[in-house]
Amino acid sequence: MQKKAVIIGGGEIGRKGTEYETQKIDKEIVALANKESPNFLFLGFANVDHIESYFRVIKRNYRNLGCISKTILKKQLNDRELILERFHNADIIYMGGGNTLELMRILKEYNMVSLIEEAYNSGKVICGLSAGAIAICKYGCSDSRKFKEFKLIRATGIGLVNLLVCPHYNLEGREAELERIMKRTKNIKGVGLKNLQALKIIDDEISVISENGDDTVKFIN
Repeated sequence: MQKKAVIIGGGEIGRKGTEYETQKIDKEIVALANKESPNFLFLGFANVDHIESYFRVIKRNYRNLGCISKTILKKQLNDRELILERFHNADIIYMGGGNTLELMRILKEYNMVSLIEEAYNSGKVICGLSAGAIAICKYGCSDSRKFKEFKLIRATGIGLVNLLVCPHYNLEGREAELERIMKRTKNIKGVGLKNLQALKIIDDEISVISENGDDTVKFIN
């Protein structure tokens, strides 16, 4: 069974007042499911207080690509039967952006890490944008604790993919922060993913998806 993951560096999804910048990446995700009408599960726990509004946009985008979309709301986190049913039925599981530490806290607290691992190992498509991308990887450069001074932390993800990812790599300061964090991170490769870029990882084979033709991705050993 092939293991399929897509990690997205960033980009607007078409919320009010913004462009829809990630359409090509979204199409690639749907194609990986290899189904006519894939079941799509959105996990918005990195932005837990705004899941419904975030989901409305994601649902529209993926409905236009032929998907049947579901989510798990904050008020449903204690409904274990619903959670199990949504994971079981999903062909694609997508983790959205926001606060990486909050996303990982909820996944652990409500026993969803093992469900994501099981889904990945059974061939379901696991994808994530920004914080969601970090969650898929072993580590990531996260601004979840950023205050006045620009400084990223090394956040720990689920580790489906053995990488340290820095989303939004094109933003000011990210290149230096990835270099700094990699100096204290051993035995793993780092990758800087710009907005509008994604890595498609099928088993151990990595390829780049780019919305704007920029497929140059920075890897650090």
